[in-house]
Amino acid sequence: MAKLSKLGEYIYALEVFPKAVKPKFIGELPSLSDVGCGIVLLDGMSSLEYFAPRATTPQEGASLFTPIIRFVIRTKTYPEGAEWSELIKDALHRYTDDTLLQCMFQGAVLYLGRSSEKLHEFQLTFSTIVKE
Repeated sequence: MAKLSKLGEYIYALEVFPKAVKPKFIGELPSLSDVGCGIVLLDGMSSLEYFAPRATTPQEGASLFTPIIRFVIRTKTYPEGAEWSELIKDALHRYTDDTLLQCMFQGAVLYLGRSSEKLHEFQLTFSTIVKE
């Protein structure tokens, strides 16, 4: 079972990422960071009905949790950032295991533009279902 506070570490530790795009940060990228990839977790909702229909609190039974995972990528060149985005999308889209029951890429890769340090920023969003 993965709690939201540990989900970032869980995703960080997955062996599905190519070495070049392994996330470096859990949370927003530091403002002074040069190049990197960060995992940002956004709260979702719980459903107590699927695994424990008689449970009225999370302590009484397992539930499904649906957090949103956002990857923020910062690179020196646009082509490198676009490549990293595609590699992460290919690695995680439709990924499943015993804890991460579903991971689906949402929308499109967003190009956020260039920062004041002339670094290119991209964003990917995944919806997930986590057994909690």
